[in-house]
Amino acid sequence: MVEIHCVANECAGQNNAYHANTGSSQAERSHDLSVLEFNSLTIMVDLLKQKDLNFMAGFSKKKRITLRKAIIELVLSTDFSRHFE
Repeated sequence: MVEIHCVANECAGQNNAYHANTGSSQAERSHDLSVLEFNSLTIMVDLLKQKDLNFMAGFSKKKRITLRKAIIELVLSTDFSRHFE
């Protein structure tokens, strides 16, 4: 649900190549790699800092780290340019 919110509100119809080619601030922050995906992860982390949205607050540290890594991997896997690596 968090990812859907991020993508719907930040994409604006532009893809990673557009951001890399235009040198957008998003591309600079992600070093031109998986621009939209890294932007979505940044927004997700900011949202999870809000106590009312942090569904992982009650998890053990180990479980939070494991889930965080899984979420990052899942979001980055949505970059179609990496599907054939």
